[in-house]
Amino acid sequence: MMKMPKIDTRTLRASFIIAGMLSFAITILVITNHTSDIFSSYKLELIYYLSMFSICLIGVIPLGTIVYILFLFFDNPSYQTAIHIFARKKCEQRANKNAPYIASYLSCFLYEVIKKNDIVDIPVSDTSINYSGYAIRKNSVIYRFIIPVADMPDVDEYNLQKILQNTVIGQLNHYGITGLSSVYQDTTTIVPSVYIDRILYSEEKHLVAVDVLYICTSKDLLYYQNAVRESNNKNKAERTVYDDEV
Repeated sequence: MMKMPKIDTRTLRASFIIAGMLSFAITILVITNHTSDIFSSYKLELIYYLSMFSICLIGVIPLGTIVYILFLFFDNPSYQTAIHIFARKKCEQRANKNAPYIASYLSCFLYEVIKKNDIVDIPVSDTSINYSGYAIRKNSVIYRFIIPVADMPDVDEYNLQKILQNTVIGQLNHYGITGLSSVYQDTTTIVPSVYIDRILYSEEKHLVAVDVLYICTSKDLLYYQNAVRESNNKNKAERTVYDDEV
């Protein structure tokens, strides 16, 4: 036999208070919109008002029950998770509406940056940089590009990320980026529009993954500023020399 859920008296009370307020508001709205000329006497008008308020009181019961059921529905963790996932998907759809368009230009730009930088030492062609998709990190769209290589670069991922980012800035300053803006600007800040967020090596698959942020919203700007701040703090920590190490 199915067990009935325990009634939460506090939620039930709140549900019927909300239902009462809604019923009263609807009743007042109906009354204020009626035309008093249709009544031939005050007695009929009084009967009309009493009838409307009676309907209001009777309507509290079904309306309160509906509100209580809605409270229980949204209080269920599984439903909350489903709603959260649905809302996240909708946000991602809005954020990624222009993703294919932006990714195609970023792919060409990344090719130009790597091709012109001998320090990177990654052999590329115009077809070897493959767009593999995007990820949402802190409400920003991060584009991932995969580059097949025979051997891993001599520098590690972190230093390669810094080298590439410096080259990106130079490329943006001198030549810009085809099809996209080379800077993001708001009322107080102007920054390069392309940021190399992370680089990952896969020695087993002989691949280099490059994660790229294209800064085109205030959320992207915030992500970029936090990433640069974390990178600067890491550099300071690496340069710190303690007395017992001298």
